[in-house]
Amino acid sequence: MPLFGKKNKCVDYKARLEHKLYLAREDPEPVFDLSDCALKSVPAGIYSLCKVFRKDALYLQENQLRSLAGGGSLQDLSLLQVLDIHSNNFIFLPEDITLLRSLRILNVSSNNLKSLPEALGSLQKLRVLNVSFNNLRAIPSSMGKLCYLHTLDLRGNKSLNTLPNNLCQATGLRDLMVDPTGFVHPPTSVVQMGTVEIIKFLCSELGVGYVSPCESPEEVAFASNSSCRANSPDADDKEKVFQEQRQLERIALEKELEEHHRRELELQHGVRANKNRVVELTADAVISQLLALSEISRESSQLQHLLEQELKEEERLLNMRQEEYQSLRRKEVLNGMEALLEEECRREAKLREYEEGRAEATRTLLSQEVETDKQLATLLLSQGQAQSELVGRLQKDEELQRAAVAALLERGDARSWALVHQVAVVESQLASLTALEMERKKLEMNEQI
Repeated sequence: MPLFGKKNKCVDYKARLEHKLYLAREDPEPVFDLSDCALKSVPAGIYSLCKVFRKDALYLQENQLRSLAGGGSLQDLSLLQVLDIHSNNFIFLPEDITLLRSLRILNVSSNNLKSLPEALGSLQKLRVLNVSFNNLRAIPSSMGKLCYLHTLDLRGNKSLNTLPNNLCQATGLRDLMVDPTGFVHPPTSVVQMGTVEIIKFLCSELGVGYVSPCESPEEVAFASNSSCRANSPDADDKEKVFQEQRQLERIALEKELEEHHRRELELQHGVRANKNRVVELTADAVISQLLALSEISRESSQLQHLLEQELKEEERLLNMRQEEYQSLRRKEVLNGMEALLEEECRREAKLREYEEGRAEATRTLLSQEVETDKQLATLLLSQGQAQSELVGRLQKDEELQRAAVAALLERGDARSWALVHQVAVVESQLASLTALEMERKKLEMNEQI
């Protein structure tokens, strides 16, 4: 399968991809951006690079991807928090998407998805899910397990007209965006009233009580347990106050964390964007000051020298900071590579152990088969000897019988009374001979079998 598709002949997508790969390796920001590169498959080793460089956001939007295969094992994306694959050609999502256990934001809008895997219910940290403008016909019931999901976008799925009742168990859901018309379950009149009414309708259909989106699962459990323990009005008031305090604290903490994360990203972006401007701005300010001082007095040369020293000192400090950052970055990369090498060594050791065990089992089976063949040959040899002895005895008995018959015939009429007796003897011996013959034939048949 070719790596690049055709979008615009005037754009060198290969050069763009190489540039973005270079930025991903050198840029300290935790973002791996491969968007709008006309990719038909994920380049090999991308997931390992995300793990090595500790990236927590992977952007693959506006390409021509059909699956996430090709980039490596999804196990390497266990630290990923943001995955954006909108505006591609995805038909389905893999079941092993559960390996992205740190995922918080998933954007798969503007694709050709016909269904969502049940495995999405295992992404317990997922907070934002955008599956708008696809071809979805139903939503998996496992979505109710996403307790921290607060935004779900289902707009633009024309064949979607029902929502599972279990969706109301996603107690953190605050924004449920759906098309206001065309729904059967819930009815259109309920859908047009907004998220709260939709969740209340699903709760009534499921036969459970409505839980405010601000309450976390732990708080719901605490509230239910405390309501069972306390029955007095004062206890209920205290519990309500305590729950409200915990809700406010949790909301404030979440906002603070999101604001901190946003500021951190902005600072990282701003530091890199403004790093090259600091020296220029400082130099411009120093030059303007030097020009002004040169017009005032002859001491401007000394001041210029001092300012140059300050500039050099600033450059030296910047270089030191840059070298420290590069050394820390190299150490982090080396640690990640060492971890990968150790994991690969463990895999190879397990593979060798498996091959050795398999070879040992094969040798054991071969030795057992050889021993069985020897025992079978010994048994066949003993049976052949027994059969040969039996045939010899039968031949001797036949010769004796022939001699007796001849003697009887020679005696003739003189011993007719004895002849009758001998005839009886012969008959008995013939009967025994017949029995022996039948036994011999049975032995031959057994031998042939």
